[in-house]
Amino acid sequence: MAIKTGDTVIAVYGRHNGQREYTGVVLARNDIRAWTGAVAFDYAEPTQAAVDAHVAWCERTGCLGRVPVAWEFGKVYWEEPDRLVLAR
Repeated sequence: MAIKTGDTVIAVYGRHNGQREYTGVVLARNDIRAWTGAVAFDYAEPTQAAVDAHVAWCERTGCLGRVPVAWEFGKVYWEEPDRLVLAR
């Protein structure tokens, strides 16, 4: 099953070091939270129109292979979809 916007997902980092699972929610690629503080917008909060234009450009050039995830610890990171597991 493919990961899609709104899915609750789990990622396990450092399993060999005894670290735990983290839960997050997949955001839309044009969600401002996914782009706030990004170098593409000089580390500031962009407008929705600017994000939409940037995402459209990224989709045309094929540079959006990852998906943004809002993690339970308050950060948003872009993740490889195949490294995420749907939460039950």
